[in-house]
Amino acid sequence: MKNNKAMALAALVAALVAGCDNKPEPPKVADMPQVNDENCKPENEAKVDASVRQQFADACFRRGSFKPSTGRTW
Repeated sequence: MKNNKAMALAALVAALVAGCDNKPEPPKVADMPQVNDENCKPENEAKVDASVRQQFADACFRRGSFKPSTGRTW
């Protein structure tokens, strides 16, 4: 009898927890405008769809090239 209750409880917990790992789908990159100097101006950035605005702003902030430090020793 106890074994049946334990199995029923385990099945109930498994059924309740089964859908907890669903994550929202990230915005598609195709919906985001091209990252360039003109599109990254604040007035043009405000026109971007709200669902991809943060991703677009991050891409604008990170555009450019990497410049290593001079490696000075103090």
